[in-house]
Amino acid sequence: TYPWLRLIIGKEKLERLGKNGMNVDDFNGLPKTKDGNEHLIIPFSSKRQVNNFSSDINKPSVNGLTGDLNNLTAKVNELYGNDYKRGEDFRKHCDEIFGIRIKVAPSRNGGEIVHSINDDEHIEIKRLGDGIAHMLGFLVELCQANDKIFLIDQPEDAIHPKALKKLLDIIAKKSSTNQFF
Repeated sequence: TYPWLRLIIGKEKLERLGKNGMNVDDFNGLPKTKDGNEHLIIPFSSKRQVNNFSSDINKPSVNGLTGDLNNLTAKVNELYGNDYKRGEDFRKHCDEIFGIRIKVAPSRNGGEIVHSINDDEHIEIKRLGDGIAHMLGFLVELCQANDKIFLIDQPEDAIHPKALKKLLDIIAKKSSTNQFF
């Protein structure tokens, strides 16, 4: 099912993936960068489940790699807050791929990812479908990536052909500092 993951996480975890879908435990064994703070290998699969987004936007949530995109809100918030260039790239790519403006709106427990219609109106990203959430998760990783290895499985699933072309253009640009399989 996931031939590229078998090489990295082993047969036992691969069998569990086939039964349960990806979960956070399946990423614990992946290699990390030299400083140990970030994952070196970023697996991206069309089978990745989007169950719920945490509203936690604190720094410890940013560096984790989860199988269910649970920490996506923290990652989007980090993109907008700490690095103007990456945040601008992210905004531009969201517009090119999705045709919508993405932001983190304040919530009771931290924040939530929304499609911002205007300053006062927005739609929660979880109401827009799993395809957008999947691609958004991948796009966040792409915008933050430098010296990473991406293992991509079926990027064409749940994305419009024109959006896929834009995504492939971004991957081509990012390939100067990252590797993609």
